[in-house]
Amino acid sequence: MNIYNQNKLTEMKVKNKRGIKHSKKTKPNIKKVVSKSVSDKKLRSKDEGKKTIKQKKKNEQNNNLVTNYISSKAKIGNNVKIWHFTYVGDNSIIGDNVMIGSLVHIDYNVKIGENTRIEGSVYIPPLTTIGKNVFIGPGATFTNDPYPMSPKMIGTIVQDGAIIAARSVIKPGVTIGKNAVVGMGSIVTKDVPEETVVIGHPARIAYSKKEYDMKKLKWESDN
Repeated sequence: MNIYNQNKLTEMKVKNKRGIKHSKKTKPNIKKVVSKSVSDKKLRSKDEGKKTIKQKKKNEQNNNLVTNYISSKAKIGNNVKIWHFTYVGDNSIIGDNVMIGSLVHIDYNVKIGENTRIEGSVYIPPLTTIGKNVFIGPGATFTNDPYPMSPKMIGTIVQDGAIIAARSVIKPGVTIGKNAVVGMGSIVTKDVPEETVVIGHPARIAYSKKEYDMKKLKWESDN
């Protein structure tokens, strides 16, 4: 064998050795890299799947939250606005264009006339009748049981155009006359005549509705 052939044979052996070493080292590394990337993808997809399931559950829970309860037996007029967490009981009648604030409790057999505005946290028990264009301030409380707890109840009547200011308490069976005004925080223990303003504990006549309107006009016109 000449020198040329010997050198060629030596080069082939070296290449084979290098090729074997290269294949032994690289093949396992390629497998590891591939398997690792696949496992990472699986973990990511599992995590994303768990997050999606949790989000769906949260959305379902939020959708199931009760914002208010309106009885299917209640009659609600046109353009009535009822805010969050308000209760309207059976056989109650709400007229057109009434606004009812949040956290208001309107029990069964209540009648409310059109264009009336009821602010938040007002309590209206069964048998209460409220007329048209009435304003009831926040936190006002009507009652219907003179001797709790009695099965015999009597409702309050609020006639058209009356104003009942915040935190007033109205005794069972009382009638608040047309265009009368009950001052804030008053405790009404007897009927309020038409066109009068009552204030205090217990509520007493303070002045007329005409004087009230003049005071209101002056207040609105002052800078």
